[in-house]
Amino acid sequence: MQRPLAVAALSCLTLAAANAQDAAAPSLPLEPGLTVVTAISDTRGDFETVKQIVDANDAAVTIAFAADLPGGGAITALRPVRREDLREATEYRNFFVGEEQAVHPGTTSLGPSVAVVRALREAGESPFKCYIRKGRTYRSTTGTLRLLGDDTVTVLVNGARTELPVLHAEADLEEADGEL
Repeated sequence: MQRPLAVAALSCLTLAAANAQDAAAPSLPLEPGLTVVTAISDTRGDFETVKQIVDANDAAVTIAFAADLPGGGAITALRPVRREDLREATEYRNFFVGEEQAVHPGTTSLGPSVAVVRALREAGESPFKCYIRKGRTYRSTTGTLRLLGDDTVTVLVNGARTELPVLHAEADLEEADGEL
């Protein structure tokens, strides 16, 4: 195993889990206005990303992405993600390229798909692909996501502190290890 991989997608996994048809889980529908703020710990310094659903229809959800990078600079992007990929993809495209407006078939952008969450719950593991930053570029890495357990996390939902279910998984990937 190489250096540790920090995958900051706790709230994203919560979204996927809440949308996996679990009757006991609170619902967070993927609809315009839904905003996910993620804290990133990076070699460049710590920063936040903001992802907001700006459009949703039967075919896709469109995500507006914004981040002010440490040391200056910013990224803004708009990415449609197909509904079929939100259900079935095993690839998590966990980065955005400035001014991007492309569809990336077979990938998700807010966290693992419903199929990955379902496999974690039912089999304890799932094939998984994500990206790690190497210098100024992102490199894909594949492997297995293994369930370590489940828990709850308190997040703000419409301004109210709300406990949501989360899955804690270990990523055993070609390029790095990590937790999600």
